[in-house]
Amino acid sequence: MLRTQAYEEITDDHCPLADNLRAVQTLLDYLVTKNGLTKKQCHYLLPKLGNLELRHYHGLPKPHKPGTPLRPIIASINAPATSVSKKYVADGRLKLTTRFITADVTDLYTMIPRQGALDALARFCLEHSKQGKIGTLAIDYIMKMARLILDTNNFVYNNKYYRQIRGGAVASALTQVLANIFMLEWEHDLIQYQIARHEIYGRTTLYHKPAAEPYILPRKSDHPRHSHRNIPYGALVRALRICSNRHDFNTELVRIDMTLLLNGYPPNFITKQFNRLFDSNHDMSLLIRMDEHIYHRIHHTLLHQPTRREKQLQEMMQNPVESPSILQPKV
Repeated sequence: MLRTQAYEEITDDHCPLADNLRAVQTLLDYLVTKNGLTKKQCHYLLPKLGNLELRHYHGLPKPHKPGTPLRPIIASINAPATSVSKKYVADGRLKLTTRFITADVTDLYTMIPRQGALDALARFCLEHSKQGKIGTLAIDYIMKMARLILDTNNFVYNNKYYRQIRGGAVASALTQVLANIFMLEWEHDLIQYQIARHEIYGRTTLYHKPAAEPYILPRKSDHPRHSHRNIPYGALVRALRICSNRHDFNTELVRIDMTLLLNGYPPNFITKQFNRLFDSNHDMSLLIRMDEHIYHRIHHTLLHQPTRREKQLQEMMQNPVESPSILQPKV
């Protein structure tokens, strides 16, 4: 908390819970009077008074990092603005067909500039809106709710009250969306910079955390047999799609093979599942010769080949702005 300076103590000993509740109720009532929300939506977003509580702080250990630091979690499950925050996720802006390229940013959620993130959200909404709306919500109302969520980031820790003055609460659904949108703009600017200087070479490979252990579903478990068959098959497809050159794929193939053996999968079973993938792509010669040209052909085929679930979602999502995925039948 001291290192990031993202929090400040509330020194008047006044619990901010009632103020936060009043702010949420006032904004939701305003949106109903302006026809920005229906009464049914308002009722869904209003906090349940019987379970209402102020956010509280706790830390989760990061065993994969040196020194096992703590990840700051502001538990918000029963906070006044939690239902409003969750609506951002439920609106369907993030889909199973969305592709992410991730980068590790130290203290991302607590270090993003608040006004910069709100500005990025406004630009994102304008770009993807239709007649000034995302679904049924006007952009102005979305921005009011986003600011409300950030302004009510108060919590209790060691019998003292604090407010967050930078970034957003780690456990908040809105914070995740804001961080993604803010980093999207940053990545876009970076990519344009690299394109202008011919610095993008497009090599990709699988990343494994240093502390990751080779544990998967044991072969002796009581799960359905198809679960065991799909583990090596899925791992191989993932490696083929992500590793852009044969050398990285070979390294990943050894890792997959060793992981399966350590978890009790017999060699003949592993070979059979590997052959299943190459049989389906009519390129058994890849296993024998590991030809670079053949590898690149299969890599690009799988990289741009949608899964069965992605095909179903593509058929459903003809217009995601007018018809958010939350309103569509489940696949």
